[in-house]
Amino acid sequence: MKLWVLLLFLPVVSWSAVPERTSNKKTNVLRALQAPQNYAVQEIFSMGPKGYKELYTISFSKSYPMPMRWKAFMVMVKIGKEKSLPEVKKALQSREWFMRSAGLLALESLDSKASVVWAKKLFLKDKAMMVRAQAIDILRNNPSKELRSLMWKKLYSKENYHRKKSLWIRKKILSFLADYGDTSELQRFKKTLYDRDPRLHSVAMNGLERITGKKAAPGLTAKAQLAFWKKQL
Repeated sequence: MKLWVLLLFLPVVSWSAVPERTSNKKTNVLRALQAPQNYAVQEIFSMGPKGYKELYTISFSKSYPMPMRWKAFMVMVKIGKEKSLPEVKKALQSREWFMRSAGLLALESLDSKASVVWAKKLFLKDKAMMVRAQAIDILRNNPSKELRSLMWKKLYSKENYHRKKSLWIRKKILSFLADYGDTSELQRFKKTLYDRDPRLHSVAMNGLERITGKKAAPGLTAKAQLAFWKKQL
């Protein structure tokens, strides 16, 4: 499940978590944020610039819980649209991983070309796996040769392992590669059939099906399908 979907199902605010010295205006914004997003956008938009300013404060304040800050930021971007790009850039440069992830998601809705540039940058350098995963989702529709080459390298990068164990993001990377594989990558896909992470095997086989046009006989077990593909290459 994607991070932004998960956050939609988390409670936006616990009133015990709200700072005691909260102004009435800010309280109105906080109450609006408890409503579904479309309603929150309409309600806070009607408050004018002050409502937007309060959303900004909540978004970037560590005094509030993560789900509230996430929603405040998304509502702020919905209201500000392209005018909120400076705030989006600030989120992308935040030290907090969930704000970088939120910024990436927001930028995709405002400027798709810029979001690809930022997604590539964060995929290559961000320390947070959730941010790198969000970047892959954005890059999925831009499978350039240069990017594919970087993806293959990152498949085996140390940040995608923990104590020498493969992390789930490697399956996401390989899934990206399998969607657009070509014959020049046959040996690379073959290598993944022998990977110690069994989660990669089915993805690799799907990629090989697309490249070669071959299919294992229906009804075979996962182990038998793997053996079939190992013999084909």
